[in-house]
Amino acid sequence: MTPKEYTNTAIDTVIDLAAEQGIKYRRGDFGVPELDEGFLKQDNDDYKELNLVGFIGNVHDFSGVTVSLSYSFARTGKKLKANKNGFYMYQYCSVREMEISFRFSINDLELLCTKRAPVQKKAGEIIKRAYKLFTDPEHAGEMEAISASMMAQELLAECIPGIENTDKMEQVSADTGPGKKWKHSLSNTIATSCRCMCYCREQNEIVFWGYLNDVLIARMMFLYLFKVGNSLAAKHIKACRERGEWKTSDLYEHFYSGFCERIGAELEKNHASLMLYTPQEVIEDFKSFSAGLPGTKDLSDNSCKAKESEILARLTKVASTNGMTLTYMHKFFFLRLLDYAEKNGENTETGLSVALSVSGLSNALNIPLKTVSYSLKSLVSCGVLYRESGEKTFPRSPSLTIINNKIYEKETEL
Repeated sequence: MTPKEYTNTAIDTVIDLAAEQGIKYRRGDFGVPELDEGFLKQDNDDYKELNLVGFIGNVHDFSGVTVSLSYSFARTGKKLKANKNGFYMYQYCSVREMEISFRFSINDLELLCTKRAPVQKKAGEIIKRAYKLFTDPEHAGEMEAISASMMAQELLAECIPGIENTDKMEQVSADTGPGKKWKHSLSNTIATSCRCMCYCREQNEIVFWGYLNDVLIARMMFLYLFKVGNSLAAKHIKACRERGEWKTSDLYEHFYSGFCERIGAELEKNHASLMLYTPQEVIEDFKSFSAGLPGTKDLSDNSCKAKESEILARLTKVASTNGMTLTYMHKFFFLRLLDYAEKNGENTETGLSVALSVSGLSNALNIPLKTVSYSLKSLVSCGVLYRESGEKTFPRSPSLTIINNKIYEKETEL
């Protein structure tokens, strides 16, 4: 294929995807400056009125093609912006502040050119059905959001059989804008619930990694719950201020923490019943991929520690043996405590120990005091943690917290 044939395939694919959203484009709406021999000599303003197509690399040595649909494009820009959420169904695109961008590899374009696109028909239909669940997040309540997310998990379970044998690993991104640190906790919850992994790129962008239908549903679910959480938080803070509470800086954090905990608990129970466990090959591929990424961390990097997936499985097994169910926040607290204990704790015969009060743990781990207190009680009850002075020390008195080494050490049977 020639460079022009690659760009035409990319343009035609974008035109087809936009048509599914009710937006009509034609080839004349796109410009490919690098294929214009006079581009460097003429006034480049000619391209400001078009949707731009470019090469990843240069026209003589490229690994893919990019296509940008601009919100400022005169004929379709306003309609495109109004319908931008519909593009989250597609693997190749990222919805950004000023445009919707598409990124195709050479392999993607060759498959598309021969009508052998990697999205299976059944999976594609399921993605469309999932998208319909995540509408109008600004007016959704928490229970409605949980219900929609659980229904999406059920759709995801429909296309598991055989998918691993035909799909390669994909990654899709979600641009959340600046701030809102709680998005990291939410994205981890969603990734676990949808059989995939995730990481943060350039602060504002959450990227999901795994099999195609898993990551597409994870992205839609994440953005939906992110918007629902922000909407409910704003209403909660407004109500607090109407009651005369003007010191609301901590209220946001507490609200988001509680929201994530409740969402995580329900999705975890559902994903366990549907057996939506993250495939080992996804975990291993992500580990290899993320090894060179700054700011990413994998508990399996420590040679004396079991893999994170095994640690979480052990937690679930111990809790079940004791007739308990651990929520996402219990497990999140445990992993953060384990990380802290590795760096700042001491080794004992029974496991790593940390000498901090509940409030001290809250400050050290940057987790709300209430969450720390509940997590400690649950984990102590099922034998995952030991508290030297017992529960009477809650929440202020210093106490020794010991992590059961059978939970985190390699090759240790429970």
